[in-house]
Amino acid sequence: AVLALLFGLPMLQVDRTKRLPESADYGANVVWKAFRRWEDGRGSREAYEEAMLDYVFYHLPLSSGKHPASHGCPADFYNRVFWFGLAGRRPETVRAKAKLAQVRRETVTRW
Repeated sequence: AVLALLFGLPMLQVDRTKRLPESADYGANVVWKAFRRWEDGRGSREAYEEAMLDYVFYHLPLSSGKHPASHGCPADFYNRVFWFGLAGRRPETVRAKAKLAQVRRETVTRW
């Protein structure tokens, strides 16, 4: 029985590339897609900003557990935001995108 487990168990494990993404990866993709839709004219700035605020909220390391009823609790998620920024090969493009990607104060207040 031990030999069967020794040889059989590795064959039962799911390949890491076939697993669902973790919340941090999934959330980053949601934010990126919302930003791209806004840039392409297929989405709104508000949708992008709300996606960004949701991402930060769900992964906020200093959460006290107090949260709006319409949102989940950040403590339910195991990944935390440490830094959120942009990177790229062309500094002028990165600066332009970073300026565009800033979340407006009124969106934060309304959210």
